Formats: sequence, structure tokens, C-alpha cells
Amino acid sequence: MSTPPEPGDGNMGWESGAGWLKFPNGVIMQCGQANVSSQGNDTPVPFNIPFAVGCFGFWATHIGTDAVAFCLRAAPTTTNVVVRAIAVYPDYVPPSYDWSQPNWGIYWFAIGL
Repeated sequence: MSTPPEPGDGNMGWESGAGWLKFPNGVIMQCGQANVSSQGNDTPVPFNIPFAVGCFGFWATHIGTDAVAFCLRAAPTTTNVVVRAIAVYPDYVPPSYDWSQPNWGIYWFAIGL
């Protein structure tokens, strides 16, 4: 059975969409949200605090209901991960669509040491 985190071992801003929690064994859980700039462009997503060793898992879910998916452009570093938006149905999205709208974004969760 692992020991629960002590008060002061994190920024529990989960309600605001960003936060982190560090356990006594060094495991860090983080969450946040990020807007993606445009289709085909890489968007760095910074972590709330750096991981000392590395990020071992990164999960994201789309904000909104539009036909879009997200992919990682490279393995996460200790300080960020790079994400790219991809239109799932390119013929469905008009060329004039404003990809900088806030609904082209992600809620994310990361875990590491």
C-alpha cells in the first residue's frame, strides 16, 4: 500500500484545469489544458512542473465536438510534449475555418518521475 501525498506536495488546482501532485516515492501526476494553434502546426504543451527523470505517460482528450484528433510529434521531454491537431474529416472542415478557436484544444494528463 502506497503512502498518500502530504499536504504541500502539489498544486491541487484540478478544478481550474491545471495542477500537479507529487507522491513520496517521486511519482508526479499532472493535468492541464492547452489550445492548439492550427492544423499541421506543432504546439508545445508545457508541464506545470518539470519531471526529474521523465514523463512515462501522456493522455489527452479533445475539448469540443468537432472532427479533430491529436497526435504526439515526439516523445515527451521532462518539461513538455509537442502535440499536433489533425482534421479527421478534412473535407468536412472548410478551408476558412479558424483553427485557433479555443475548442481546438485538449485536456491532458501526464505521469512520470
